[in-house]
Amino acid sequence: GTSHHSRREFKRHTIQNTLSGIKTIVSVDANVSVDACAKIHQDYLTLKGKNNSDTYYVDYHYLETCFKTFKFNATRANKTINTIKGILENFYPFLDQAKEPPQPGFTFQSIDIINKLEELLNNQYSTDFQFINLIECLNVSFQKTDLQFLLFQLKDSHLFFFSNCYNQIFTFDQGLSLYSIIKPDGKQTIKIFNDVINSSLIDCEVVTIDSRPAMEVLIEFANEKTFSSKDLGVRFNSVMSSLSLGNNNIRVSPLTQQFTKSRILPEKPSISYGLTCNGSTLIIERSWKITSGFYDNFTDSNSYWNNFCAATTNPTLFDPLNDFGDYSKTYDTMISKAQIVFNGTSSRFYMQNRTGIVLISIFETTVDEQGQMKDILQGFNKLNEMGAKKIVLDLTDNSGGVISVAEFMNILLFPNTNPSFPSDAKVTNFSKLAIQTATTAQISDSIFEAQQYATFSTEQVFNTSQEFIGNNVYTRETQVNYTNKFIHIGNRELFRQVLGNNTPKYPWTSENMIILTNGICGSSCAMIAQHLAELQGVATIAVGGFAETPLSFASFPGGQAFNSYVLFGSLIELGLLNNPLSPQPFDIYATFAFPIFEIYSVKNDQEVLEFTYRKADHRLFYDEKSIRDPSLLWAQASSLLN
Repeated sequence: GTSHHSRREFKRHTIQNTLSGIKTIVSVDANVSVDACAKIHQDYLTLKGKNNSDTYYVDYHYLETCFKTFKFNATRANKTINTIKGILENFYPFLDQAKEPPQPGFTFQSIDIINKLEELLNNQYSTDFQFINLIECLNVSFQKTDLQFLLFQLKDSHLFFFSNCYNQIFTFDQGLSLYSIIKPDGKQTIKIFNDVINSSLIDCEVVTIDSRPAMEVLIEFANEKTFSSKDLGVRFNSVMSSLSLGNNNIRVSPLTQQFTKSRILPEKPSISYGLTCNGSTLIIERSWKITSGFYDNFTDSNSYWNNFCAATTNPTLFDPLNDFGDYSKTYDTMISKAQIVFNGTSSRFYMQNRTGIVLISIFETTVDEQGQMKDILQGFNKLNEMGAKKIVLDLTDNSGGVISVAEFMNILLFPNTNPSFPSDAKVTNFSKLAIQTATTAQISDSIFEAQQYATFSTEQVFNTSQEFIGNNVYTRETQVNYTNKFIHIGNRELFRQVLGNNTPKYPWTSENMIILTNGICGSSCAMIAQHLAELQGVATIAVGGFAETPLSFASFPGGQAFNSYVLFGSLIELGLLNNPLSPQPFDIYATFAFPIFEIYSVKNDQEVLEFTYRKADHRLFYDEKSIRDPSLLWAQASSLLN
């Protein structure tokens, strides 16, 4: 998620004053004889002139050359690294704990990310693209010479650097998608889930990819090139396909298919697949289908840079999801063993015999919070009216969203508990200054204002910034300071407005409920799954992953998601952007997403959930039918309850 999941929307502030409106003339590589960006635009116009209905697919080599037109600029690179470092050092709660080895069950390399960022500047680059790709890849492994992903290395789905220039204008699609089953002999294999180019290949077995064993290639890719979880089995699920609720339909989740869809230029123009279909073998070669919705917005490399790469005062929100290609294909009619009883904005409720099914795939940040809460209330009321004896909570491929809706679920099902996990934030000289400034001026829409928070233990509002900041020193590879533990008090008022004084009395207990996920249940979704599991003892099932290996039922609980645009807007409002301690806005069109709070276990208040391995109580695996019909999985989940 991918995640790409803002937990609470803060008012946007213009950053007009901090960026010059003058577009830069970027240095273009003189060795490139043909302007490849211009060639892409011209070929598009030629096709459009012939036949409006055809999709224009970009030639891989033209696009690669277009991206590599822009020469490396050391000053700009220094500024970019300093901005990321400044944000991480002042606000990233996991900076130091990321240097510690992972708990057994997790697969990632511990990393000193500040050190690695500084090392990037020691390398020689010829192009801007080479450098930017390298930063993103700070999240991937270092065996590749292009480093392709430094920030993915942290395996934190809330943390990513996104370049509009190279990650937003074009999409890359193989036209097919994959899934994995366990054969009766216990062997795990890969099959084709969907193929928009040749539907006769659906359900063929994928034996090799680029002449190597398919499982080996996909596990390596999941390990190095994805960052949706610290659990490799969950990352493997993100490379496959699975269904979830999206745009009010059952469809392949845009958090999945990461091997066959991308927003990052793939390493080569095509992939070959060695298949077995009905006993016969064949090899197919698939070129990446590269397309864009922005062909009319540039004519050559200069206009491409100015419109998509240079800093802008009016950024659009980034879309990091795989919501293109065959994303519009729906699978609602495949649900064979359950009936819809209530359809909400981002939730759907089914009955399956005497079991109520609750399907939630995102807590929308763009939709009214109270509206989503009312939908969830209405859905559970309907299941109760219809006499549901058991509840299956399907949170598969749920990337989170607004925290308040997640906490509402917790308090609706278990009214006598604190629905929150305790949060805290990193205390540095600069974050302390931001908290003090926002609290003194009572800037209530700033994340740094202390009086919107209350202590976790007593739910008493913090009256002063010092009460909030506290004096807590923890050892995480080194000595670090964090605020007192808190909850967001405003959510309680929202719950009161939705529920009034009549919290429903449902008949279900933790023994009648079970949570089903594929491990891609992150951010505020993890706040439900881990809360119900830890505090109520609700059983959990994880589906997919690797045979013979346990699987996490939730991922990237993080804390509060944030990003550089909202941060800089907030710092402008506080009058702190010109402070010498403050990180400065990027002078390229990019966003840096990061979690600004972290959350802890309730039962063990020293345990940071982001780094805590929690495996599911039960395991299921997909087969050729259940991969396309979730109601078969719901029936299996229900049968595990008394």
